[in-house]
Amino acid sequence: RVVRLADAEPRDAAAADDWFISPCFNLPAGKYQISYTYNALSPMSENLSVYMGMGATPADMTTLIGAQNGIVKTAQNVVYTTVIDVPTAGIYNFGVYANSLAGNMGVTFDNLKITPMVNVLVTTGANGTINPIGSIYVPYGNNQVFGISPDAMYHTAGVWVNNEQVVEEDMQNSRFLTYTLNNVVSP
Repeated sequence: RVVRLADAEPRDAAAADDWFISPCFNLPAGKYQISYTYNALSPMSENLSVYMGMGATPADMTTLIGAQNGIVKTAQNVVYTTVIDVPTAGIYNFGVYANSLAGNMGVTFDNLKITPMVNVLVTTGANGTINPIGSIYVPYGNNQVFGISPDAMYHTAGVWVNNEQVVEEDMQNSRFLTYTLNNVVSP
């Protein structure tokens, strides 16, 4: 559902100064990918900020998720995506705050998605590289592509996921290999 934060009568004398507070979400502590779309209703400049907090009032909105200033109407909604840390498990609300000068038309906010991130530990043996490497976060259910490159005079011995070999040794095409970890749902 699209949330439209706008003046009751377009181009009226009142400046926009509106909040929308979401229903509550029970979030375990961890990393989350937050995304949403927004747009202005006219070519006049609008401002939109999205917050998170542990209550359902504007005063409870203590963590800034994203701030979009100077929004003007575009043909397509704009997608904003970021990653946040939820430090403590609990009940959270998201607040959308819009403000603009008197006479402006308002903004739209839609498609709020809160996706847990899965921590994946990526390592490599000697004599080659894999990218990305280390402790990485992948949005739950998404795919992650890895680039694997052996050093000169070496070949790829294989690819293992959770101690199970998923790509066999490659003696012929040994310069570069990609591997896609599909539908990541657990480490």
